[in-house]
Amino acid sequence: MIPCDTPESLIAKWDVMRPGIWRDMDTLQATKAVGEFDWPDECAIPISAAASVIQKSGTDIITAFRAAAEVTACYLWRKNRVIYQLDHTLAEALWAQANEMDEDEELPVDLLLHLPYPCIYVSTNIVDSFVGFFAWIEWDTNVHRYELRASWKFSSDGGTLAQMLHILPGQTLGQCVEDTMAQAIQNLKYVPPGEMYELPKEITKEAVALSLFAAEVILYINSLEPDIRRSRIGANRQKRNRGKIQPTAKPPVVYDMGVRIGAALRKAAPRSQAPAQTGTGSSKRPHLRRGHWHHYWTGPKSDPASRKLVLKWTPPTAIHPDAATDSRATVIPISRKKEETP
Repeated sequence: MIPCDTPESLIAKWDVMRPGIWRDMDTLQATKAVGEFDWPDECAIPISAAASVIQKSGTDIITAFRAAAEVTACYLWRKNRVIYQLDHTLAEALWAQANEMDEDEELPVDLLLHLPYPCIYVSTNIVDSFVGFFAWIEWDTNVHRYELRASWKFSSDGGTLAQMLHILPGQTLGQCVEDTMAQAIQNLKYVPPGEMYELPKEITKEAVALSLFAAEVILYINSLEPDIRRSRIGANRQKRNRGKIQPTAKPPVVYDMGVRIGAALRKAAPRSQAPAQTGTGSSKRPHLRRGHWHHYWTGPKSDPASRKLVLKWTPPTAIHPDAATDSRATVIPISRKKEETP
């Protein structure tokens, strides 16, 4: 992982463009503790706070709000500096689920409200032109609504593309997708003249595909026994200054996500793509069934406060693997050994 693929290059950019911006953000975040401003605990700091900081440097309000999501992501990520390095095969499986949404629509969206850190960065090249994305929980101070924010980092290191998905507590993921798309249609009415040649007549599910993929990744991180382990990448780095070796800024904490399950899926894929056997009876072509989620409640019904919603991912499974070969290969979830919990 090279520096331009991580959030560090963006942080360095803002250090130069707006010296002292992180200190100013700290000051605004501290206002919550004294009760001057308030927002739900699930949100570490709202984007509107970053917009106000940027405006203080003389930036107009429109430009400030366009940059605020990136500044908020960088500011929050600096706190823990956690990177999840997503296996490409697992990414493909989650991307397929995000695009299909045939079963995931009924998932309780509350599962997205609890990230392991205030902001995480997921390293993945699942989408061309991007090398990863930030993810965090936003609180819209104007309409008092939770949002899953996903800012995708361009591979050219030219900045980020901000995406969102409304989180309506008590609703399903499908309902939140519909609400997000409906709001997007309303927002198109306020696009400044000249920025769009033609307004689309409708907003399709593809318009929120990046947000849905980010949601799938977060659900996987929050699921039961995810394939996540601490990486050896990110050891202490040093720099030489006037003949003396000094430590640089705190290195990122990197977690490998999906290494084992990704390898299992790759092993099963050749069999699933093989031609079906011919002979008497109907042919059974080997194929992979798309991954899907299961969720259930634990704890006594008599004590609602102690009940917990548990999410479990069933990965893509090889169906009729012996149709092309006598060797049976079925992909099953791999329980994680005792390792450092991310």
